[in-house]
Amino acid sequence: MISLYKALFENKKNIHENELFIMQSEQESGRNFDYGHTKSDSHEGKMAKDTLYTIIKNAEELDQFLVNEDDLPEWCHYHLAVVEDRLKSVNEYLQSQRKR
Repeated sequence: MISLYKALFENKKNIHENELFIMQSEQESGRNFDYGHTKSDSHEGKMAKDTLYTIIKNAEELDQFLVNEDDLPEWCHYHLAVVEDRLKSVNEYLQSQRKR
């Protein structure tokens, strides 16, 4: 919970108390974004966050390693574009489901 509060204050977001309560409740019990009507206990959110951590770590390493003038093989561009597209798709889907 401390990280939630820290993120809110660092970003200087104004969130009403009831919105904060809803966010805390969702974080504690999890949400069902799957197609079924019952939420599983497989902790898929944790697995997704672990994957995102790995993506962020690799992206930061590449960002520090590459310079603008580098020439990369075509397959590198393709793989980066696929990752970007898939991550964007997952984000847009989950964000749209949260608003329902």
